[in-house]
Formats: sequence, structure tokens, C-alpha cells
Amino acid sequence: MSDPVLGLTMLGLIVAAIMMGFPTAFTLMGLGMIFGFLAFWAPGQPWWQNHAFDLIVQRAYGVMTNDTLLSVPLFVLMGYVMERAALVDRMFHAVQLAFRRVPASLAVTTLLVCAFWGIASGIVGAVVVLMGVIALRPMLNAGYDVRLAAGAITAGGTLGILIPPSVMLIVYAAVAGQSIVKLYAAAMLPGFFLTFLYLVYILGWAILNPRIAPRLRPDQYRVPVPDDLRRLERGRSRRVVPGLLAGLVRPGRATGVDGSPVRYRRIATYAGVAVVPLVRLGSLARRPEEFLIRPPGAQDEGEFLARCIRCGECLKVCLTNGLQPVLWEAGLEGLYTPRLVPRLGYCAHTCTLCGQVCPTGAIPRLELEVKQALPLGTAFLNRSRCIPYTEGADCLVCEEHCPVSPKAITFTQGEVQDRQGNKLPVKLPLHRLWPL
Repeated sequence: MSDPVLGLTMLGLIVAAIMMGFPTAFTLMGLGMIFGFLAFWAPGQPWWQNHAFDLIVQRAYGVMTNDTLLSVPLFVLMGYVMERAALVDRMFHAVQLAFRRVPASLAVTTLLVCAFWGIASGIVGAVVVLMGVIALRPMLNAGYDVRLAAGAITAGGTLGILIPPSVMLIVYAAVAGQSIVKLYAAAMLPGFFLTFLYLVYILGWAILNPRIAPRLRPDQYRVPVPDDLRRLERGRSRRVVPGLLAGLVRPGRATGVDGSPVRYRRIATYAGVAVVPLVRLGSLARRPEEFLIRPPGAQDEGEFLARCIRCGECLKVCLTNGLQPVLWEAGLEGLYTPRLVPRLGYCAHTCTLCGQVCPTGAIPRLELEVKQALPLGTAFLNRSRCIPYTEGADCLVCEEHCPVSPKAITFTQGEVQDRQGNKLPVKLPLHRLWPL
């Protein structure tokens, strides 16, 4: 069986199995294993040596180590929490009250809630099913046309594909090797513009043909209002400002909403909560550590922190895995920004990928010649771990790995003392900034 025929057969069986009601996850997994085994089967080879088993393990490990796909189950968890907390029901009711005087208010409410729910969950199927349960019956009971009701739900459910954060865009970026930030930026404007076009279409259809979306009766959108809010309709009292000043000076004579007396401690607590959003993170930052090395060509520390959006693209493309996220080495504002850790991996002398993928210019796009002439940091010699100093034996590893020409690390003939007190001749590493 040729490869095209094998692929078409597998595709047909996938569609048939899903239509028959088999679970999608087990259908894809089982057919993938079977047809992978057939594709890599070789006559005369034992079945347990088939390359398909190696590919299954490698692919599973690749998915497990892909931090991008970690957001998918978190989005599902967030959608589950919002659904169990009945937040969508409350949102639908609140938006319905806000747009009660708009033509086809229930359809407009359905579309807007679908858009916001798509932003929260990023899953199309869940939005369509949930909004079908919540919004379809109220629209049909209000006399809405079935086509308008079903179309608003299905069209609004598909907005989760375009409006970030979208699970489909995350999976596509992980499979195709594209930047999630760029995909989000490219899909955001079309997603909101498509929402606007849907709203214009629904409003235009309802205005031209009011019978498809009858207006709601007053008893369907009237809600009981507390007496305190009814008092606000008559305007503020002239005693509000004097009362607030008197409560600030003598809080013991004032009472809270719950009837309890107001104390200075309570006022200070509320004032502190109100001031928290005004406190900039920079006031909690501290001076970066001395050994913090930024990627090649990075801007000044303040400008770098202002530009870096913590997308992690530079960490993914680093060939030597030397770029790692910062924890507390640069303060609170420097959290998850990239840093070079030479112990994990050196900065490749012929690589400029981190500057090419940076979307904000925090790491500038440098030419190879400019990058090679740019110093990142100064190496230091730890004599307690250097082999010539600790063991009295020659070691040329640092000079061999030095990528510049002429070599920045050379050797000079010297003597070291071993544990028995004997002086041994050895070649000692020499750098113009290293004291001997």
C-alpha cells in the first residue's frame, strides 16, 4: 500500500469512527499507532523493533516538555471554573439588562457573551454548547426566529478561534513553530471586526424585519432595585460631603453599611487597598545582581525591562539552552526576563536567533559581525575548581572553546604547589583581566 493510499485510508477511518460515536482521543491514538506501525513495517524485522514505537515515545516526550501547550489544560480549567460558578448565566442576564432597549437584544446579548466567553475559555465547542443551553430557550420563548437564534449562537461560538487567547492558535503555533504573540496580534483585529459585522447584521435584520425579533415585555427585564439605589435616583443629598468629613474626623459616630461602627483601623485598611494599584512595581525592584548577564545587544536595564514582554521566544530558540528565565536576580520587575547562564550553555559565537525572534526590540537584531565584537560579560577564574591549580596538571579546555581569534585565553608557564608541598611546573590560564 502506497503512502497516499495509507493516509487517505486512515483519514476515512478517523471520520467513520468519530461518526460512529467512538471517543475522539482514543480514535486518533489507536489509528495513529496502527497506521504508523504499518507505515514503518519492514519485512524480516521483528515487530518490537518497529520505528513507530520510538516515534510514539519521542512525540509524547516532546508534547510533555512543550511549555506552550501547558496553557491548553489551564484554559479548560478556567472555563470549567467559570461554568461551575454560573458566571456565564449572570453575565448573560446583566448584558441583557444593559441592551434591553436595543432591537434583537437577546441575540445581541448572545453574541457579546459568546465573544467574551471565547476570550475566557478559547474553546469553540464549549461556547456553542453552553450558550445553546443558556440562550436558545429564552430567545425561542420570546418569539425569535429559529434561524436568528441558532445563527447567533453558532456564529458567536466560532469567535473563540480568532479572539485571543485561542486554544487553536496555541496548538497551531506549537505545531508550526510560529510565534504565539504574532498570531495573537494578527488575529485580534479580525476577530473583533467580525464581531462588529455580526452585530451590524443582526441589528439590520431586526430593524428591517421586526417580526423575527420581537421586543421584550417590561416584566421580562425589570428587576427589583434595593431602596438604597432608589435613593440615588433622586440625586445626592446635600449632607453627603459634610457627613463624609464628619465620619473622617470622628469615625466613632459613623456606621458602615452593615451597621457596625467605623474605626480608624478600618479607614486605614480601605485607604491602603485603594493605594495598592497606584504603587508601581519599580518601587519594589532592587538592583540587579552583579553576575546577571543579559542576551547579546540588550538595551539598558531600565529600557530592557520596559520593552521585554516575557514572551519566552528567545528562550526557545537558544541553541545551547544558555538563556534561562530570571527569578529574583533582577527584582520583581525583572521576573521571567531572559538571562544568560554560562554554566548551562554558552552564547554561540555564530548565532543571532534571539534578536531575530524578539518582537519588541528588547534584544536588538544584530548583524553577525557586530554581535561577535560585542562583549557580554567578563569571565573570572575560580582557582578552587581549575585543574592546573587544584591538580597540577595541564588543561587546555578553556582555550579550545574560546571562539574568538586571536584567543582571549592564553597560557603561561608557572608553578603550583601540590598537597605534599612539592612545586610542579604547569601551564596556567592567562587573561588580561585575570590576576595570577
